[in-house]
Amino acid sequence: MCLYQKRLASFCKSGFTNADCPEAVQLYRRVLSRLSEKAVIVDVGFPTLIAELLQSEADDDSSLEGTMLVREKVCEIIVMGGRWDKSVGKEYNFSAYRRNREAAAYLCEHCPVPLTFLGYEVGKDIITGGKEVPGLTGVAYAAHHSGRGRPSWDPMTALFAIFGEEEGAGYKRVRGTASVDPQSGKNRFRKEAEGRHAFLVKTEANCFYQRQIQEILMTPLEKNDA
Repeated sequence: MCLYQKRLASFCKSGFTNADCPEAVQLYRRVLSRLSEKAVIVDVGFPTLIAELLQSEADDDSSLEGTMLVREKVCEIIVMGGRWDKSVGKEYNFSAYRRNREAAAYLCEHCPVPLTFLGYEVGKDIITGGKEVPGLTGVAYAAHHSGRGRPSWDPMTALFAIFGEEEGAGYKRVRGTASVDPQSGKNRFRKEAEGRHAFLVKTEANCFYQRQIQEILMTPLEKNDA
């Protein structure tokens, strides 16, 4: 992972170092505090940062503690994590390390806004990307040793958020209440029509999602920056 990050960082010409950048939670709080409208947060990777945001204290950017700040400034959080096609699922983002497990459990229990999960089962068979993708994105795939592409969990999560509604994006939401065991990272789901959580189920063939994502990835950035 360090080599992956160093290779990508070598393309950055800004001259900034880690010392010049705010901590991640601080940046989240700063951005959220300045919003005039509520935002959607898309969380891919480990859920530790979102959990830390919820647990953050008031600071110079906002007098609100984390849970209240999220309630005021966020309408929904869309998370890539969990496995929801089984009564008891287990997925890397929620189970790999102790901090992940505890963060996922905290997120499900304490998040004050709706949570929607795109699980392992949704993206595992949809391969997109690869080293032929133009620009830095293609470099990232190659540096990740995913030169032939990889499962599309993260881009599918982002694309769902961009669509903003499930039917047009090719999904249906299954509503209920999610929970994660902080010891094992295993996730469970209790279906409820008015539940504050949901997981996504595909309603289209895999090629539907693959085609949309690959078309976006293959569009040069200068033609797709609007």
